[in-house]
Amino acid sequence: MADSNDEPDYSMSFQNDQGTEVDRQSGKGKDPQTKPKYTVSEYMEKLEYGNYTRWVTFVMGLVSFADNAEIAVTAIIIKSLVCEWNLTSLQKALIPALILVGEAIGSFCAGKLADIFGRRVVMLYCYYGICIFSVVSIFSYSYYVYLISRTIVGVFVGACFPIAACYLHEMSPIPKRAQSLTLFEIIAELGSVYVCIVALLVMDLQHGWRIELTCILAVAVITLVFLHFIDETPRYHAITDDKDRSMEVLRKIAHVNLVDMPKGELETSTEIRGRYVDFIKQPHTRMSVIFSIIFFCLMYTLNGIYYSIADLMSYGYCNLGEFFVSTYQDENGCLLYTEGQYWFYLVIHLTALPGIVLGGVSAEFIGRVPSVIWSNWAILFVSACLIVCIYYIVTIANLGLLVLLLYLANCVLWIYAPEIYPTYMRTTSIGILNSLNRAGGALGSFVAEYFDDFDYMIALYTYIAFQAIASITTLYIKRETKGMALEDTRPDSILERVSVRSYGAADEHED
Repeated sequence: MADSNDEPDYSMSFQNDQGTEVDRQSGKGKDPQTKPKYTVSEYMEKLEYGNYTRWVTFVMGLVSFADNAEIAVTAIIIKSLVCEWNLTSLQKALIPALILVGEAIGSFCAGKLADIFGRRVVMLYCYYGICIFSVVSIFSYSYYVYLISRTIVGVFVGACFPIAACYLHEMSPIPKRAQSLTLFEIIAELGSVYVCIVALLVMDLQHGWRIELTCILAVAVITLVFLHFIDETPRYHAITDDKDRSMEVLRKIAHVNLVDMPKGELETSTEIRGRYVDFIKQPHTRMSVIFSIIFFCLMYTLNGIYYSIADLMSYGYCNLGEFFVSTYQDENGCLLYTEGQYWFYLVIHLTALPGIVLGGVSAEFIGRVPSVIWSNWAILFVSACLIVCIYYIVTIANLGLLVLLLYLANCVLWIYAPEIYPTYMRTTSIGILNSLNRAGGALGSFVAEYFDDFDYMIALYTYIAFQAIASITTLYIKRETKGMALEDTRPDSILERVSVRSYGAADEHED
């Protein structure tokens, strides 16, 4: 009689009297020479986090470097452009708005292309476009040539950013995804810091804005060179049923990370990729609607505050113009920023860095969903506090905290959103979300620049209203992805799953 304390045997196979291993389900003997089968996620977990992942994190950070630099440089050189071409309020407002519209178009189109043709090849061609049209904008002889060329640069920059974020998700093991994306966001924000430092050195020179753009172009050229030395993600090769190329990249990762390549067979599939309709189809409908609202509203608030912050610092009794926000007239009567303004923007972007770090820490230890919720509600509260201005110290504290929280929330979203969508539709979906994100930013920057000449407090009220919408929407998020493997295939295909019990994965799934 069996011992009542013996635990039942749940193994998938057993040995018969002849010592042959037999599968419990089929009753057939197993070939001892048969290799175990692994999904891409299982391979990635066994290859661990090493030098290869650090390398691609650095390169993808440089790719996103251009995105942040583009937004920062527009705010810094805009008064020089107004002076050079005698622009109206509407023409001035169109510069940041159309650049971000270009980014929205690029994101929407390139996400689909990256799912169809691959992540690496799309980023590579887009960076050729960035370099070519950056040269055109540097030598612009009129407002309209600059506007068109820089908008095209925005198209290519917007195309690269969401693809880079998805690429890094697909190349990072589960316990290191949040860390990789945090480093990615830090390097991206250093693009803005770089722009501010260069501005301190060159903007007082003749044609300073052209020199500023040339310095940004130099980094883009370096990034283009580095992109030639990265590989396509093995996840993408796996869903195109290209087992050989996927295994080749996995072996390279194992070699660079100095770990042994597991002996086994890779599971692959052939997926229909890059369909926009998948973004709104079940089981992703709910999260796609929620993300669309949050991405649009958060970027509206972030860009609006960024372009209005100089005016908010000089509001009412909180006038800090003597310290940071000041302008001067040159010999031609043009109103230009002083050196103090560039220091001011540098302080803003340095404040964003701890926000990004805290966002990564919060997403990793508290969870993606709680971090999205609390950060958005904190932004709403601090934004509302800006309406009541008592002393300048309060204004500094409010604006500093607001910038920190905005970048914190943005970091959490970029860790969370790509984890929701499977590989066959990941860049398409994130491209759509980033296009809405940039559209919100375009509207926010337009409102900020347009009302700069009228009443910027009206703009502040709109930032608070949009942030309220985003905050309320976060309450409807249910699906946690912390510690969960990325999905690669459709629900009716072979779904890859990694045992995530050791990472404390949530059991919640979207209805």
